[in-house]
Amino acid sequence: MRLINVEAFLEREGFIRDGKRADRHIKVLESKDDEETEYVILSHRWIEEEVDYNEMVKLAKMDREEQDEIRKRDGYQKVLQSFKQAQKDRYEWLWVDTCCINKESSVELSKAINSMYRWYENMKVCYAYLHDLPSPFFPTACDKGRYPDFNGWLE
Repeated sequence: MRLINVEAFLEREGFIRDGKRADRHIKVLESKDDEETEYVILSHRWIEEEVDYNEMVKLAKMDREEQDEIRKRDGYQKVLQSFKQAQKDRYEWLWVDTCCINKESSVELSKAINSMYRWYENMKVCYAYLHDLPSPFFPTACDKGRYPDFNGWLE
């Protein structure tokens, strides 16, 4: 399974945000054993402006204009917020289907689809991105009771 290193992603994002050249040698995506690695998963509804595997890999090597176009997408923002939450929760690895699966490879896509149940089974936490809330956030146990729809979900 391919996972994204939370610290490496956020470090690269910081360089890009500040207009600095990101280190092209920082490995953001790595293959890990899902049974030996603690990781979180982002569960979300796909939208038109997702960030795919190739864009995630090549982001540091793109020119500023291409980087800005990707970073403005709603799909990138939801991924970025999930990394910030994973960092707060002290997780080192995150899996996002749109970014971790190379859908151009039919073999990889088929293998991922067949392995997904196990990946969800072995995760430590699943973040659910709820795009239709007025202000997207990741609810936590302390939010229980503030939002009626979350009462059963957070138990």
